[in-house]
Amino acid sequence: MHLIILSGAFGTDFSLPSKDVEAGVAQVAKGILAHGVTSFCPTVITSSPEVYRKILPCIHRTSGSIEGAGVLGKTSTQEAKRHKFPAL
Repeated sequence: MHLIILSGAFGTDFSLPSKDVEAGVAQVAKGILAHGVTSFCPTVITSSPEVYRKILPCIHRTSGSIEGAGVLGKTSTQEAKRHKFPAL
């Protein structure tokens, strides 16, 4: 088993706020599934707290399906407080 951590793919950068972060994550999930990847962890590169506050609440854990690879990871409440960004 391997853990795939991506900061983006297929024209999507998870560290750039967009109007529809969820659609970008879904696009990557669908794209990587076609290459045999069944789950991944979307990663936001080092950014300002404002960027974290905009993006992190839009990334949700999902199960993999024929629609796309599963999305792994969640920010714990304790970790969020330590880094001053919202828990997911």
